Formats: sequence, structure tokens, C-alpha cells
Amino acid sequence: MNFVVQLSAAGTATVALPAAIGNLSRAPSLTCYLAQDISTATVAWLSVADGFNSTTSPSCGLVFRDGAWSAVMIRGIANWYAAFVVVY
Repeated sequence: MNFVVQLSAAGTATVALPAAIGNLSRAPSLTCYLAQDISTATVAWLSVADGFNSTTSPSCGLVFRDGAWSAVMIRGIANWYAAFVVVY
């Protein structure tokens, strides 16, 4: 399952994942990417790892809250685009 959203002015994004994704004992896999512009014929998606520098590098992960999963990105580049690829 793929989700593409625009990052906020603060460089963050959150996507609520469908209930079918799983529960706390059955977490999905997540991969994240960043792109500056998705309106052109050629789009370069940059892979987001684990936030190598925890105070400045983009980072993404999964949050389980109120019985549901969300994919989140922090410290991204304001107004760029985030792609979340979820496998369950």
C-alpha cells in the first residue's frame, strides 16, 4: 500500500493507516521516501533511513495509538512530499 502526502511547513507528515494493516502484535513494514516535486514527468524519490543525525535528519516510523497504526515522518523538508510504502 502506498500513501503520498505533502509535508507541513514544519516538515512533518502523518498518515492514518487502515485497520486491515494489523494490530500491536502484528506490525506492518514501512519504507519512506522524500521528493521535492511530484508534478513533473520525472520524480526523484530520496530514501529516508533512520535519522542518522537525530536532531536534523529526516526520520520516519510507525506509531500505534488508540488501536490503529499511523505512518509518520519528522524533520523532513518543509512542503516537500513524503511517500510511505506499507507492507502487511
